[in-house]
Amino acid sequence: MIGNQTVQAFNRLKIQLKQFLWYFTKGLAIKATLYRGKLKDTDIYFRCLMIGPTFFPAEFRQKIYSDKPEIIRVVRIPFFVLAKYLTTHTDIYDLCVAVLPQERNWLLQKISKFTGQGLVTQDVSTAGGWEFVRKNMSRAKRSWLNNFRKNSHPPAVETS
Repeated sequence: MIGNQTVQAFNRLKIQLKQFLWYFTKGLAIKATLYRGKLKDTDIYFRCLMIGPTFFPAEFRQKIYSDKPEIIRVVRIPFFVLAKYLTTHTDIYDLCVAVLPQERNWLLQKISKFTGQGLVTQDVSTAGGWEFVRKNMSRAKRSWLNNFRKNSHPPAVETS
């Protein structure tokens, strides 16, 4: 019985250590996925390396591939070697699409052929009133909103 409790305590400690390390290292690397599939309306196979954890790569895949492409490789690339990785591995991909945080855009300035910037926004209909909007939010957004309300102060009102 004591051995089982020790193993469980060790497993909990291991999970907590992984979470702790992930918290400090998540901004040091980015996910890169290599896809291979047929281009739309052709019999040509195409390899695309998509870098970044956003929705853009998923939308882009739907536009260029006729079917669901196969995943050839998934790696995490440290930001400080990203440019070197892309220039030394040009034989594995036909096209590379990278969506980087804005503060990291400078990493690919020398090697990229085309760059662009975009702003991601979300339109929320308020037709049903505030409570309706709040009810349709995800749990995380509602939690953030509740915390925001508690921490925010009403604007100062000038009196004459």
